[in-house]
Amino acid sequence: MNPVGFPATSDFEEISVEDRLSIQDQVARYSWAFDSGNLEEYLGRFWPDGVLEHPKRDGTPGRFEGHEGIREFIRDFKGRETQTWGHQHQLNTMLMERKGPEEIQLNAYCVVLRHEFHRPYWPTGSSFRVGTWHALYTQRDLHWRISLLQIRMWTDVSIGQTGVDAVDRPPHSPGTRQ
Repeated sequence: MNPVGFPATSDFEEISVEDRLSIQDQVARYSWAFDSGNLEEYLGRFWPDGVLEHPKRDGTPGRFEGHEGIREFIRDFKGRETQTWGHQHQLNTMLMERKGPEEIQLNAYCVVLRHEFHRPYWPTGSSFRVGTWHALYTQRDLHWRISLLQIRMWTDVSIGQTGVDAVDRPPHSPGTRQ
């Protein structure tokens, strides 16, 4: 482990190529399901007892447990299947680290592009958001699914999308206007 806490390049061998590809496929399915508005496919990326930690629409921390909790938070999928051009998640620079025989931690950068001017709820208009995506994948019955997903968006404050006060962060921190 290097000083920052990310796996060193020599840790690559700890995770088989098959497991890496399977998890990368799960990430792609997550993005396509979310962006195309396929709620059942999206929920299928999580184990039924999985947890999503994602900022709420007002910028406060949110924790949503199980498929029903996640479903309640992700309530705006209706009609999205015809709007895939306007909502795209891009996950990249993936680092994986084995946490146990059946657990792999995936850390990635996340970029969300949105061009949906017709939406009546937050955020309206076009937005470009960046942050990090931290998923603990657990293998059960030979399948990898998310047991815990933590999403940390950096630019919510810098583009004025939340009620979070940018002054609370040190200068030049992610999410500040300085």
